[in-house]
Formats: sequence, structure tokens, C-alpha cells
Amino acid sequence: MVNDLENKIKIMKILYNIKNKKLYLVFMLFLLENAHQFFSPII
Repeated sequence: MVNDLENKIKIMKILYNIKNKKLYLVFMLFLLENAHQFFSPII
């Protein structure tokens, strides 16, 4: 799980460094949506 999170952070850093802000924002929203669905049953 930790490695998966580290990989996501690496991907986010790569996308941010590309300076494609729109793609970065969409990717962030995608992660947030998945996180909401993932943690929703716990909450």
C-alpha cells in the first residue's frame, strides 16, 4: 500500500513537472474521487 502511494506521488510529480496543469488537475480529481469511493465504506 505504501509503495502504491509512493508511485502515485512520483506520477503526480512527473505530471506537475510537465507543466500540463489541466492534466494534473484531472489526475488529482481522479485520485480524490477514487479515494472518496475507497474510504467511503470506512466512514
